[in-house]
Amino acid sequence: MMMVILKNACNLKSMREMTNEFNKEECIKNLGKLLGNEDLEELPHYDTINDFFRQNLKESESI
Repeated sequence: MMMVILKNACNLKSMREMTNEFNKEECIKNLGKLLGNEDLEELPHYDTINDFFRQNLKESESI
């Protein structure tokens, strides 16, 4: 969820642009510090993020 919030805060227009901009070594290090996960090596691909939201939406609709 944090990735999507940051995408919007940085005014990135698409999930693809988010993946391209955020998957840089310096950005990954900074996000790792921000999230309390200094061992972070890569960020999830935008398809992975979309699949996560899609699955959670289905689960919440069945409740």
